Amino acid sequence: MSYEGYEQYLCTNGHYWTLDAITSRYGSYPKEMYQCTFCKAPAVWMNDVDQTNGCDDSHPECCDYVTLEVDMPVETHACSCGNVHAVKPPTYKIPVDKGRMIQEERRRNP
Repeated sequence: MSYEGYEQYLCTNGHYWTLDAITSRYGSYPKEMYQCTFCKAPAVWMNDVDQTNGCDDSHPECCDYVTLEVDMPVETHACSCGNVHAVKPPTYKIPVDKGRMIQEERRRNP
């Protein structure tokens, strides 16, 4: 029996990242991976996205994907050459009715 999917994460500041579910479940990630990739704050919310049966983000109803509500949009800056760069990533509101909160113990010992 196989499993395909990933995990959605939010840190205490609302930054978002994902991890491959299989690698995460079998403990192959160092505990730093459960910290925000931007601000290094601990993960406080997560959600499993099951893609085993060919589900993808275009059909979120079949794979438990959680569409997050933006709290603060991405902050950008246009440089002198005309390119637009992200200065700060967007932040999201932590859902209270979807996914699950991560217990303190898991954050210390994933």
